[in-house]
Parts: sequence; C-alpha cells; structure tokens
Amino acid sequence: MSEMPARYQPDPWIDKTTVQRGQDKTTCLTMPRIVIRDWLGLEAGAELGVAPADPRSVWIGQTVPRELAAITVRQHTTPASRTAYIGEAVVRYLGLTDNDPVRFHRPDDRGRVRLEARACPSMAADNEVASDD
Repeated sequence: MSEMPARYQPDPWIDKTTVQRGQDKTTCLTMPRIVIRDWLGLEAGAELGVAPADPRSVWIGQTVPRELAAITVRQHTTPASRTAYIGEAVVRYLGLTDNDPVRFHRPDDRGRVRLEARACPSMAADNEVASDD
C-alpha cells in the first residue's frame, strides 16, 4: 500500500476549544479522539501522565510522569467512542478559562503529545514549532 500524499495528511496539530465547566463545577478538557486512537493508539483503560513542559504547555503520554495529573482512557458505547478528560489541575496550571483555545501537537519521538494553551483563537497562519526537548 502506498503512503498517503502529504496534502491529505492531517496537520501536525489539532486546535480545539474544549475547556468546559462540568455539572459539578469543575473545569476540564476533552482530548480529541484522533489523539487517543490514531496518534497514540490507546485502548480503554490506558493510563497517561501529565507533566509541565513550560508555563503554557504540558506533556501528555504513557511515559510522562504524573506530576500534574493522571488520565485514564474510557470507553463509552463502542470501541470508537474512547474519551479522555484532562482535569482541573492541568487547566489551572495552563491558566485556561471556559472556551479558551488549546492545541494538541502530534506525538514526538518519545510518544508524548504536547498540549499548548493558545493566546487567541485565530491560529490559521501558525506553523508547527519544533520543541527543544
């Protein structure tokens, strides 16, 4: 099977505006399904750690220490309905409020996804920035 042409490959990041306040008044982020299923290949029950990368971003992954939070991938009705919620400690660390935009970067060579707090929702002209880590 041939490799997918570059023009059809997904961007090196996913922009989301998913900071939400739950019924119990806590704030959380929902990880996009493509990050869980396609980028990290995680099944229900998989555990992820969250640790600071810098003041505006965190690392998320199975090899990441659980410094800020631990995340468990959950499955709802079907295997495709896997979800993972990033808790309030991470939202507070990043200084996010309701409906703030965030960016999930493709995994690095260590299998870590970087979650970055964005300053504004206008991200169309942004380019992927290589990490120093």
